[in-house]
Parts: sequence; C-alpha cells; structure tokens
Amino acid sequence: MIISHKHRFVFFHNPKAGGTSVRSAMEPFNDIGFGLWHAAPEQTAGKTVDRAHLGVAEFAGFYPDLWETVRAYDLFCLVRDPRKRFLSSVSEYCRTFTDTDLRLVSPEEGRDMVMRVMGDLARKGNAEAVTEDFSLTHFKPQHLYWQAPGTVVKAYATEDIAALFAELSERTGTVLEARHERTAETYDLPKWVQRARGLQDRLKQIPGASAVLDKGKALAKARYATGQGRRLSLSEADEQAITEFVRTFYAQDYAQWPDGVPLTR
Repeated sequence: MIISHKHRFVFFHNPKAGGTSVRSAMEPFNDIGFGLWHAAPEQTAGKTVDRAHLGVAEFAGFYPDLWETVRAYDLFCLVRDPRKRFLSSVSEYCRTFTDTDLRLVSPEEGRDMVMRVMGDLARKGNAEAVTEDFSLTHFKPQHLYWQAPGTVVKAYATEDIAALFAELSERTGTVLEARHERTAETYDLPKWVQRARGLQDRLKQIPGASAVLDKGKALAKARYATGQGRRLSLSEADEQAITEFVRTFYAQDYAQWPDGVPLTR
C-alpha cells in the first residue's frame, strides 16, 4: 500500500487486482518514512503479515496512530472479477509457495494443481479464514479493501485502471502510467531465491546483477510466449466447480455485491 501525506491519499493494495502497477508508479509519493510491504512482525503485533496487502481494518489495527492521521484522506483501491482474481491468485500462490509455475506446466498439470489448491482452501471454510496466513495472502476477500466502519474507499475496476491513474496524476501533478510488471516473473534462479521476498531487490543493487535478472525474465517470457502453460485443461464440470467454489469461498463479497465486486464510483 502507498500513503502520501503531501497529496493526502492512501492506496490499499487489493491482491491480484492490478495493484502492483499502481504501487510501482506511486512509490515515489510514499512519504510516511517507511515502506508498507514485506513482513515486519515487530510492527504488526508479532504476526507475520504481508504489509503490502493490508485491508482497511487491518491497517487501522496495526497502525492506529498513523490511521488516525490518514483516515480523513482520500482512500483508493482496485477491485476485480472474483473468478479471474481467484485463478490469478492460484497462479501467484503456486509459483511463490510451491514448485509449480502454472504458466510453464502442461494444461493437465495446471488443472490438477488448481483443483488441489481449491480443495485445500475449501477445507479452510471461507476467504475470511485465511487472512492471517501469510502464504494465502492473495486469497483474501475483496471487501477488506473496500469496507470498514465509518470509512469510504473509492474503488475502481481493474478494467478502469486508466481512470484511477488519471485521478492520481491530477492529484500529484505528475503524469503516471501503469507498468505491467508481473507478466513474466519466472527467473532462471533457484527456488529459494525466487521465494525470498525482497532478496531480488537487494540482488539488483549488486553491479551487473540487474542485467542477469532481466535476462532471466526475458527467457521466461519467451518460454511463456510459446503457448506452454497458457491455458488450463478444464472440462465443463471443472469450470462449474471453480465458479461454485468462488461464489461459496467469497460468499461475503457476493452477499454485498451481486457480481462479487462493488459497484465502482
């Protein structure tokens, strides 16, 4: 998430809804003295949480003094179609916390992994039950970023991200553009390097390391462009099972918004 005292706004990063592009563009305007990303248990009551993806109430609970200052600012977030967001979350989870990258495996292997993750999540009960599990951050419900008592968050659909950038550009006096940084993240690096949050950023500070990482990224994109892993081998029954799971797992989102996402305004 990004907080700007100078421009009086907060951007809440709803996972897998285009937030990384916004956060990257807005990072220069974060002026709270520290970055809200990665884990810092000493700041979050000893809990390991992904501070980049704190919901409104979570942020208020972990940073009450800062919240009292910024709650009167304009608050923003992005929201996304729940089914698309879920499948994107599965892909993120697999390449970060398992040895499977859905973009690179066969359609059959990808399908099996999606069903396996879906089954594991079903045993949790609902999306609200995963909020304190660091590895399941990207499966958190969207209402955490949209609603909190006495708080109004201005939400934009991911399809309308240009409008959000236009508003933030006008507010900051700087022309901002989205950068699609997550299209190919599979580097030719050991898994422990890929999974170590923040390690790649530190590696880039080493002379010549950035070029190596960029080359690995280009190779991964080239492999992905061949078509391998670009689709899942889903039967009609699989498609229906995924749709029913998403509506059940994110029941609170659907209870508030018939399509699973709020009406943007």
